[in-house]
Amino acid sequence: VVAINVDERLEMIEKLQTSEKQLREISSSIPGAVFQLEMKSLSQYAFTFVSEGIRDLFQISPEEVYNNITALYRHIEPEDIPQVRQAFTNSYQHLAPLIVSFRIRQPQDGKWKWVKTHGLPTSQEAGHMIWNGTIIDITDQIMAQEKLMTSEANLRALLDSSPQAIYLLDKS
Repeated sequence: VVAINVDERLEMIEKLQTSEKQLREISSSIPGAVFQLEMKSLSQYAFTFVSEGIRDLFQISPEEVYNNITALYRHIEPEDIPQVRQAFTNSYQHLAPLIVSFRIRQPQDGKWKWVKTHGLPTSQEAGHMIWNGTIIDITDQIMAQEKLMTSEANLRALLDSSPQAIYLLDKS
C-alpha cells in the first residue's frame, strides 16, 4: 500500500488559481488590453495571454486571438500593417521597446479607431522573445491633435491674411 499526501499539490493548485484570478482582475481594470506575445522567429509568434480588453478594441475574444493571431491583422488598416510589422521586427532584432500606433476598423459600424501598442521585450533562450505590453485606444487624443492643428492653421491663415497689425497681450 502506497500513501501519497496530495495536500501540498492541492495547495499549489489553489495558489495558482488565485494568482490567475488576480492577474485577470488587475488586467481587466486597465483601459485597453494587456498582452503577452511570444515570438520564436520573425514568422512564428503567438499570444500567450490577452486580456478581455481586446473585445472592446478589436471586437474579438481572447480565444479567437489564441486560436488565430491573424484575427487581429484583419482589423488593422491595410496601409498600417507594414509599419506594425516593422515595429515588431525592430523590437525583435534590437531588443528595443515596441511602440507603434495604428488604425483598426470596428466591424459592427465600420468606423476607424486609433490604438497604440507598447510592449517591453525580454530575450529568452534560443532567440525567443517575449513582450509584455498594452494596447490602448488613443482615438480621442488623435482627434484632439487634429482639431488643434486645424485650429492653429486657421488662426495662422487669419493672421497672415490680415492687413492690420495684430498684437497678443499676455496678462500673466
